[in-house]
Amino acid sequence: MESETGRWRRMRRLHLRLLNTFARVFGLSAGVAGIGFTAWAVYYFLHPYAAADGLVTLSGHASVDFLGAGIFCLLLAILFLTVRPYRPDITRAGGADLKRPHTWWTGEPR
Repeated sequence: MESETGRWRRMRRLHLRLLNTFARVFGLSAGVAGIGFTAWAVYYFLHPYAAADGLVTLSGHASVDFLGAGIFCLLLAILFLTVRPYRPDITRAGGADLKRPHTWWTGEPR
């Protein structure tokens, strides 16, 4: 029968792997959304009368608002996709594991 500490370590490890995986998936989704918003911004810039007459915007131009949303989403994507995986359960004291290669998705040592 498994001890409580062994089960706790296994669940903690699973949660940290899922946290890193969901952060990567969120980063990929933010990248797709950023590309979509930027594409709509270019479309509304090239065709300014294509926007609906009742479209309420903050700046008065749909292309500027969509471009702002696109830049924000792309910045979020860059931040979430380039951050190091958060895995305090496998980092040793003194940073000995910092030089070992880790997987990009979950942070597991290779």
